[in-house]
Formats: sequence, C-alpha cells, structure tokens
Amino acid sequence: MNITLERLFTTPALKTANWHSGGGRSVIRFEREDALGIISQLEANCPIGCYMLAVRIANCPISEAKLKVSITGTLIQRGFTEDKAKALAIVLLAEHVGTTKCPKCRGTGERISRRYGTIRLCNDCGGSGQMQFTTKRLARRFANELGRKYPHAKFLRNCYPHYQRLGNELLDHLSKAQSFARTLLNELNWE
Repeated sequence: MNITLERLFTTPALKTANWHSGGGRSVIRFEREDALGIISQLEANCPIGCYMLAVRIANCPISEAKLKVSITGTLIQRGFTEDKAKALAIVLLAEHVGTTKCPKCRGTGERISRRYGTIRLCNDCGGSGQMQFTTKRLARRFANELGRKYPHAKFLRNCYPHYQRLGNELLDHLSKAQSFARTLLNELNWE
C-alpha cells in the first residue's frame, strides 16, 4: 500500500488499524492513529520540517503559529527587534509555506483581455502561474507588515541576507522531514 506525505497529513478520522480478511488474504488499513504516530515521530525528530509539511499540505494554523514563533525567536537571537522579526517571519512564511498562486491570473498563467478578447501570458508571473517573489515585492510586504515605510535599499542591506539564510535553513528542515517521513513509511511498508 502506498501512502504519500499528503495522505499522511490529511488522513480522515477512522478507527484504529485493523487487519481485515479480504478474499483469503489479510489486508492492513492505514488509519488516523497510524498517521498520528508517524507524525509524532516526525515532530520529535524534525519539528520545523514537520510544521512546514503540516502547513503546506493540511494548511494547519497551529503549525503555522509554531513556525512563526520559532522564526521570530531565531531572528531576535540574530539581532532583530521584535517587530522586524515578526514582520520578516510573516514574509518568510508567505513564500516558503503559503500559497504562491499568482493573484493576477489566479494560477492559470494567462490573462484574458476584455478589451480585445485575446489571451496572453500574465505579466506578473511570466506565465508560470506562481507568484514571483522579487526583492521589491518582499520589501513592500515587509514594510506593510511593519506598518511603516521601509526603503527597498535598506531592506536589501539589513534584512535580505538574513531572509535568504533563514529561507535556506527552512528548506533544509523541510527536506530532512520529507526524507525522514519517507523512511518511516518505508519501514512500515506503507510507501
């Protein structure tokens, strides 16, 4: 039986795992308790990556809040003030675990011109359907979260290097969590 990471985080509430006889052979069902056991092992070994998976796959607000607190704490340890750390954490979460669907074309990559009745590539995402996180867009979002003006050049100088480093660390955590979850599922012959 193949269990994907998506199914692991979205398994519906069922009874405990049971063996059922099906046509002369025994079949095991993967159920909620099995998923919770694997997720708890994953959270114990790779907490940040587990939270990222939970937010990306199941849109879990509790995991998102834990990630925000963790990222904010890390940034405060690296010398950021609390308001700047919270704002940068929100921007990081938006790119790395939030929805990245282009708001202009709604993820299609194409825009329909009402005036001319033609279809053309979306200028905002370049036809990919995914939001492009340019440094100007990141700086604007950071300033919006701060609630005051924050120049693009100052963002590039003071915040962007930390943003990149922490973004890479988050992706490393995510990769480790994915490989650990696959290892657990392989050991149980569920992947």
